[in-house]
Amino acid sequence: MRQIVEAAVEDAPDMMLLDDTDAAHLEASVARFEPDVVITTAVDDGDQGRAAQHRMLVDHPRLKLIVISRDGTAASLMEFRHVIVDDVSPTTVIQAIRAALRRTASRDIQGVDPWP
Repeated sequence: MRQIVEAAVEDAPDMMLLDDTDAAHLEASVARFEPDVVITTAVDDGDQGRAAQHRMLVDHPRLKLIVISRDGTAASLMEFRHVIVDDVSPTTVIQAIRAALRRTASRDIQGVDPWP
């Protein structure tokens, strides 16, 4: 799977590979290169691995994290979502809540697990 993804990125004229690192050094590599997207495989350490992914997104809020399952049959795109609510009022707050819930419901209907 790794070679397929690398070849796809190398063939895309608007993308480039910056680093090839193992999971232990991923956070340091993200801090060093400040990429737009990180493509990685799912980690086997359960909650600790997911917590590390969440921390990376919080520490680098513009980062998109694509996690591909070990068997290559599934992937998830994760991102930190920060939406600014202009003209704060009770109405705009309610609208923001409803919009966020619609996005979540849409992902649920499509069967997308945002946190594998």
